[in-house]
Amino acid sequence: MEIDTMSLQSLALWFSNYSSLATKTLRPKLADSLGKVARDLGARAGRQKPTAAPTGDNAPILEAIDSLVKESIATGYPRVRETAGINRGALRAFTWGNKVATILKSVVGRVMAKGDAVLADGQSFYVCDGCGFIYIGPEAPALCPVCKAPSSRFAAY
Repeated sequence: MEIDTMSLQSLALWFSNYSSLATKTLRPKLADSLGKVARDLGARAGRQKPTAAPTGDNAPILEAIDSLVKESIATGYPRVRETAGINRGALRAFTWGNKVATILKSVVGRVMAKGDAVLADGQSFYVCDGCGFIYIGPEAPALCPVCKAPSSRFAAY
């Protein structure tokens, strides 16, 4: 199956954000692996010709992402929480990651159910570069509700 450039860029961003989270939770091997996937996806996105709009059936990709996110929420984050113990920095990274994963689960579910209709006229997806928070609206929020990054740290998709 051929994945369009926009999907590759989005996946690259998600893997990059998960790599950052792994770095913050002091998991260097996981961070390195996720970073390599992000760089590979980004390179593949750069080699492909951009399409005017996503093409093909994105349902298998969305289902795979949905499955991974649900698994992370069900099993991964409880283990991270347990491992974090009382380490304040690790707890903060856990909280951010858990919030972002829960929001991602909701957004993916909405896109799977509604497709392109999830975006009203003039709206876009905005992804926070700091934590991966996904916002749907006409413009990026002034401040990320998860990590408090300014609107300049949001990328539009």
